[in-house]
Amino acid sequence: MEAAELRAIEEEMALYVDEELLRDRKAGAVVKANRASEIGHECMTWHLLKRLRSDLAKPKNLGMKKRFHIGSALERPNMRLLQDAGLDVRESQEPLDWTIGNLSGHMDARIGIPRIGPGDFPLEHKTAAPSTFRMVKKIYDTSRDWHDLLEHKFTYLRAYPAQLQAYELLAGREWGCWFFFEKASGIISSGSSRWIMSMRKRSSNVRRRLRL
Repeated sequence: MEAAELRAIEEEMALYVDEELLRDRKAGAVVKANRASEIGHECMTWHLLKRLRSDLAKPKNLGMKKRFHIGSALERPNMRLLQDAGLDVRESQEPLDWTIGNLSGHMDARIGIPRIGPGDFPLEHKTAAPSTFRMVKKIYDTSRDWHDLLEHKFTYLRAYPAQLQAYELLAGREWGCWFFFEKASGIISSGSSRWIMSMRKRSSNVRRRLRL
């Protein structure tokens, strides 16, 4: 087989993968409730357009789809790692919905931590690029708690604690946990977030978003 023919086969295989990643991307999907993963966004215009003019949204491009795929591909092995380490982790992806508050989401897993309290708590799995991981870890190492993330200059970082707190609200739990996995080196970090503490700062903003 000639090198050119082999290269053509390899490129064709790569195209099959790219097409599969792009197959389920959606533009203009109806948004029926505020998503827990997006509730940390502070721009009310953004939320209004998301809910009322979803037809203006652009579908995710191939690069973004690949990045999301990395997170999905690593989530189950990492949950299994936690289970093998003896932690009480149960994968769920259970849908959570609060009709009155107009809020919904899918929780990655639940974790039992007897030293915090009885029952189980929301567990959110996050894969992070090295730069993002360093920023989050720095806040954890130098701050009193995770809630300084709520004031971070980057919107996507503010969304992390807001999402976890939304799951705590939806699950009726006061505490929740993160599992951060740095994609390049495999470094792991974890932390917890308490709903009541952070809501004192921003309860009015969240309430306005929930009324949309």
